[in-house]
Amino acid sequence: MKLIIARISHETNTFSPLKTPISSFSPAWDAQAKIAAEGSATAMGAFLDFAKTRDAIVATPVFATAYPSGIVCDDAFEQMANAVVLAVQGGCDGILLDLHGAMVTESYDDGEGELLDRLRRLAPGVPIGVALDLHANISQRLVANADIVIGFRTYPHVDMYETGERVARLFARLLDGEDHVRNTFCHIPLLASTLCMDTRTPGAMKRALDAAREMERKDEILAVSVFGGFPLADIPDAGMSVGGFRISPCGRGCSGGDCA
Repeated sequence: MKLIIARISHETNTFSPLKTPISSFSPAWDAQAKIAAEGSATAMGAFLDFAKTRDAIVATPVFATAYPSGIVCDDAFEQMANAVVLAVQGGCDGILLDLHGAMVTESYDDGEGELLDRLRRLAPGVPIGVALDLHANISQRLVANADIVIGFRTYPHVDMYETGERVARLFARLLDGEDHVRNTFCHIPLLASTLCMDTRTPGAMKRALDAAREMERKDEILAVSVFGGFPLADIPDAGMSVGGFRISPCGRGCSGGDCA
């Protein structure tokens, strides 16, 4: 079994006049990416630990993250995206990505959706699992091109590794042929203040995430994510979203409105 595992993370403030170059990501490539990610408290760190449990061959094309800043330069995005694309072109049995969900580039409002679209066209039958930031702006394009999409539950973010583990648990079901999983995502027409999403204190965001955990107590519910969104990315998909995964009532791998 061969898995492609990578990290590309950026929260884009489109109001900033300063663009974000590749140097801001301090990218590590290939073998150095694996060294950087192993043992890290990131979703990619969890993905690598999961790969060990499967005795998988692993390709790690890139491990890159930048502090929140302005629009990502096209050449930076293409360098990182192309590294992942080239790895997938070499063939694989699964793809695990540690992304953010609010990356905007010079050419694409939805950097993650663009990357996933490229990968899905290259590998239409290969499972793709994605870990996202709680502040992700979820697009239909992103959801349509990934099999598993799960977000952080804390802000400040202290559960990045745990989110990777949650993605891996569902991803394992796909690898094992248990494909009767249905996903549902809903974009909420609400721009929430980022500074009001602190999950350590009582408030709307904490209540929403507590409700998500309560939903997961049901046997048929596999995962529920609440995304606060990032309104400083001035794009059509900015704002809150809720997404979840459950076992299809018919026991088949259904999507959309195929199951009641």
